[in-house]
Amino acid sequence: MEKKLIYVNELKNQIEDSDNETQLTINLLIDADTRDKEEAAKLIQGKDEARLFSIRHTLLLAQKSHNYKYTCAFCDQPVRLICRRLYDKKKEETWFFAHFKGNNGVDCPIKTETKQESTSEADEKWSISTFAESELHKDLINRLMEILKNSSFHNIYTKPIIQDSTNFYGGRRPDVIAMTGDEKIVIFEFQLFKTLANVILSRNIFYRKKGHFLIWLFPYFSTLNQKTCEKDIYYTHRRNVFVFDRKEYYEQDQKQFKIRGVAMPQLPFDAENYKFAQEESLNQGRLMLNCYWQVPQKGEEKGKDGIFRMTWKHKLVAFEELTWDENTYELYYHDSDKDFYELLSDEEKKEYDAWIEEKERRINMISDNVKIIVQYHEKQKRDSEALKARKEKMLRFRKLYEQALEGKIEPEVFEKDGLYGFRIDEFVTVRPIYKVVETYRDGLAFVKLKYWGCIDLSGKKVINCQYQKLDFVGNLIKACDKKGKWGVLNLQGEVLPSSESVLSEGLLKGEKFGRWGVYTPDGSIVIPFDYAEIELAGDNLLKARNREGRYGVLNFQGEVLPSSESVLSE
Repeated sequence: MEKKLIYVNELKNQIEDSDNETQLTINLLIDADTRDKEEAAKLIQGKDEARLFSIRHTLLLAQKSHNYKYTCAFCDQPVRLICRRLYDKKKEETWFFAHFKGNNGVDCPIKTETKQESTSEADEKWSISTFAESELHKDLINRLMEILKNSSFHNIYTKPIIQDSTNFYGGRRPDVIAMTGDEKIVIFEFQLFKTLANVILSRNIFYRKKGHFLIWLFPYFSTLNQKTCEKDIYYTHRRNVFVFDRKEYYEQDQKQFKIRGVAMPQLPFDAENYKFAQEESLNQGRLMLNCYWQVPQKGEEKGKDGIFRMTWKHKLVAFEELTWDENTYELYYHDSDKDFYELLSDEEKKEYDAWIEEKERRINMISDNVKIIVQYHEKQKRDSEALKARKEKMLRFRKLYEQALEGKIEPEVFEKDGLYGFRIDEFVTVRPIYKVVETYRDGLAFVKLKYWGCIDLSGKKVINCQYQKLDFVGNLIKACDKKGKWGVLNLQGEVLPSSESVLSEGLLKGEKFGRWGVYTPDGSIVIPFDYAEIELAGDNLLKARNREGRYGVLNFQGEVLPSSESVLSE
């Protein structure tokens, strides 16, 4: 059975990214739908924070659904949008695109992440193991359970296992689950310290898929300074924040907050008259929450940079006052997204709607297309195995190529469609593009298109195909050009003078393909090889005939001297 040929250049191109140095930023993206290239900066500049978080969440969902929105222009793997706070610059935030951890096992020349895999399940385990058992967390759960049991809720449990019906996404253990009087299931999750965006979106989608209403609760909240994970929550819930607080939460762990370098939990508006949610819940016998929501700042909705200015509003609300969205299974008090949407221009609304559509489409894919996702993971595994096989083949080829360089093995000629090339075992080193080839000698082979030339083991042209005939003469190559003139070349393809003779000490006369010139023993050219004839004409002078048959006189420095001179005056 004939071996399947492997074209070495294609094999190198497929895996060369794996060997490159890492750099820092992704400046160029590819739209996965249109395959158009887009500058990363243009997707970020001029957008308010809410729209940037919308893009951030859409890209995370795109990766989860394996229906990518934007990929890196260098490795074509999905990217995410990251928000980082610069504490040395008055805590301002910077946004940039980055690869996902693991990057599907594909290395990229501008990737700086480690090769650690990042999955929803791994992130969930990390988040739970790090913060779930803190004393604050336990206290929040116990106090919420006590209040719910003394209100209109029933079937109240903490940390139950809720299994996904497909068993593909695994299960979830919410902090608290309860049922309302009209049989609606409510999930209560507490936001503590740092919950990864991947985890937040996973839980949002999981409970939405189950038909459960999810509400995130904060133990405290500062309108002056929020962590990125807090923004990941309220920008996916119509800019609403629900706080299940008590005074002690704002006072405890002060040392920890100072060490971590984040803002201290601050009492909100009108602190003297402020009512804490837990205390009011016990007083009223129902669940009360301190709600914060964003509104456009009156009189200056947009700054000169086109970005919205906003402020916060606050109210102590009863759980019964919340609005229930039975399409998205969201709970909210005020639809702040609508307030800001109405201020957008028509073009901005079009862009905003497009991102919302992209997000919803991928949520539906995550919810419904489990089979596609399973198939995708299988494909990723096959691709990884194929990449490993290609690398192994490349290593094998390199060993064979080194043996060929050492002269231990010789590439063999093969023919395809009437043309000829070379291969080492099944590896094609020179594509079949030549009409005639000769076997290798000392790492060089003569090949012919219309005229003859010479190539090395890799197929690189040492001598261009421009000669009527080529022959090895010892360690030199004798060549006949298109005009029938003969010359001599070295094994590097450089034309050497022939028929040389000594003109004087340190000067030689030689011929290259019928043209004469003068050069030094070290090869430096004194008179170019442009003359039909050169002869001595006395001391330190040369007589030369050019291509047109005219004679002239030159000195040994190659300067043309006047001839047939006469004296005009003294």
